[in-house]
Amino acid sequence: MIYRHAWLCIIISLLLCFSSHCYGGKLESFENDATTHREDNEKTDHHYFNTEDSEDTDDFLSDVAGFVTIGILGGMTLGGVSSWKRVCPSGDTEISDATPRKAGEPLIPFFRADISRQNLESDVNALDFRAEVGYGPFALHYNQTRFHENEPKDKLDLIRIYGVYRMSFSTLVELDLGLGTLIINGKNENSGFSFTLPFIIRPVKYVGVEFRPAWSSVNGTDVNDYDIAIMLGEKYASLKLGYRWLHSVEESLNGPYAGVSLYF
Repeated sequence: MIYRHAWLCIIISLLLCFSSHCYGGKLESFENDATTHREDNEKTDHHYFNTEDSEDTDDFLSDVAGFVTIGILGGMTLGGVSSWKRVCPSGDTEISDATPRKAGEPLIPFFRADISRQNLESDVNALDFRAEVGYGPFALHYNQTRFHENEPKDKLDLIRIYGVYRMSFSTLVELDLGLGTLIINGKNENSGFSFTLPFIIRPVKYVGVEFRPAWSSVNGTDVNDYDIAIMLGEKYASLKLGYRWLHSVEESLNGPYAGVSLYF
């Protein structure tokens, strides 16, 4: 009789342990990993070479970094001026020979809205909504992605809000710089700093390529997002086909998506 009760206790304990490990789903695992408090205690091993030329090398690298910084700032300034002149042409071509923006062009829109559906796994999918309002080089960008999981039932929201500086390089290329925040809302709500550098190119009339990388830090954890898409369309609307990689330290939510983009 004692052995029977002992075996019963062992079986119940195993079932409880098993159920505790199987309770959490994909979205809960991602949320826990992406919002875990981490401190930068792990130091990367560096090998220092003490040579007589070290000071000369440091001076050379410092000069190169200075030239690169000046070049980047100059390019950003000209790109922003070009965006401004495209929406507010004045006839002054000394600073920029930007072509005036036409109504319905996909680059530097006054308003843009995107909606897409993403398939990640058999029981996980996502609905993504983006909105951008701007004038010339300045814009405000909002992005919300809602992930759904069927088994176990769960949902997770990722919200990004950016102030964006938009740079035009001809009528075919746009490069943006966005600074803002990432909010992860699931079992709990956590937020952190986020940085994005979207790149859009329209090599031919009805085809465009869009790459939207974003780097964020939430509670000391890196959350990186890479979104690449092909845009099929011209004035006012495009079909959007792409793939998105979203990952934290040990978890990821990846998959293809399809949607539409409207711009004015």
